[in-house]
Amino acid sequence: MSTGTAPACVLRLSHQRSRIRRRSRPRPRRGQQATVHALLAAGHSKRSIARQLGMGLNTVLRFSRATEPERLFTGQWQCRPTKLDAYKPYLDQRWQEGCTNDWKLWEEIKAQGYPDGYGNVRAYVSRNLRGKPQPVGPRPPSTRAVSR
Repeated sequence: MSTGTAPACVLRLSHQRSRIRRRSRPRPRRGQQATVHALLAAGHSKRSIARQLGMGLNTVLRFSRATEPERLFTGQWQCRPTKLDAYKPYLDQRWQEGCTNDWKLWEEIKAQGYPDGYGNVRAYVSRNLRGKPQPVGPRPPSTRAVSR
């Protein structure tokens, strides 16, 4: 009585297995390194800290080895020289002179030989220069101040 199809109970089981997913651990949140250090100082084991905080043992080990949070962020992309480095003093000077248009700044360093695109200049300006105080100069004359 074999018709070439599997019984219904087997189909149901295989369907249920495909819906089962591995339990994934949540990513470590900001400030958990201090929690790990506090629990270690209180005498908890690294394995129990991993269970308690719901993170992997390797993460707890990495947090326990780092003395300050900056030690955790030592990646290959940090402190690497960029093509913009040679032009940063000029950009800073122009920003202090009052030129806050990043497109204009890019055009100026492009004329000086900067080989990259506008996006890098825009990112540098928004990340490093925006929010820096600009020199306060004399206010431009208003239209009301002009006498007839």
